[in-house]
Amino acid sequence: MNVLLMQSAELHIYTDFLRLVLEIINAILTYALPRNPEVVYAIMHKQDVFQPFKNHPRFNELIENIYTVLDFFNSRIDAQRMEGEWSVDEVLQVVIEHCRSWRVDGMKMFTQLHFTYEQESHPEEFFIPYVWQLVLSRCGIEFNAPAINLFPADLPTEKLDNEEVGNTSHNSDFH
Repeated sequence: MNVLLMQSAELHIYTDFLRLVLEIINAILTYALPRNPEVVYAIMHKQDVFQPFKNHPRFNELIENIYTVLDFFNSRIDAQRMEGEWSVDEVLQVVIEHCRSWRVDGMKMFTQLHFTYEQESHPEEFFIPYVWQLVLSRCGIEFNAPAINLFPADLPTEKLDNEEVGNTSHNSDFH
């Protein structure tokens, strides 16, 4: 039974994620389509991906908007009656040309999405190891990786005349 609960929870997470992706696509198509012809091209190129979700109760209104856009641009491509295979540039040019005449009529309007960045209480727990991983893998300088201490305890400090000067670690500590 525990496995079924885990699978159900996992399915719910995937469903929520897919809905969020579809909401983002819808926001682009509804509020910024003329400035995003590459998104329209990508959706046209992979339009078969949306078919399985067309009748799903959590996605159908989002998918309807995507198909409204697909129908509009597919009909414009079909009207060109070009012989042979279309190149990426030719399709993109038609999309760009018709983005100017696109109207949101017939699209279901959703609340515009707003995202805010919320900083974690200790972002260094992610960023310091990540940055060091980038430094180690790409800088071309040989480091003794085991000698790197990413989260040092209080470093000893030198004191002169009761004033803290700083830590006593030197560049030679990193080999």
